[in-house]
Amino acid sequence: ELAREKRDASDERGWWLLERGSYLVQLNEAILLQAGTIGFLSPHPRLLEAGASHPTLCLPGGRQPHAPVLPLQVGDRGLALEENARISLLAVVG
Repeated sequence: ELAREKRDASDERGWWLLERGSYLVQLNEAILLQAGTIGFLSPHPRLLEAGASHPTLCLPGGRQPHAPVLPLQVGDRGLALEENARISLLAVVG
């Protein structure tokens, strides 16, 4: 587990300063989809613009709520990731 850092004394949230490489990210929100639906959890456009990405996950509905763990790939520029940042978009079909 990586420790969060305050970039400034006035910061309310912490930051992770990630170098190029692979990381596992635990989302802090549980996802609960209705039975008969499917969710696609894909990288947020801002994450892609920052040179990082994660694979799109397919989440079937009708299961217990869970907070996915995502493999995050960080590019050559590194990534400053703020606590509670939006790194994914959820699209629900069904």
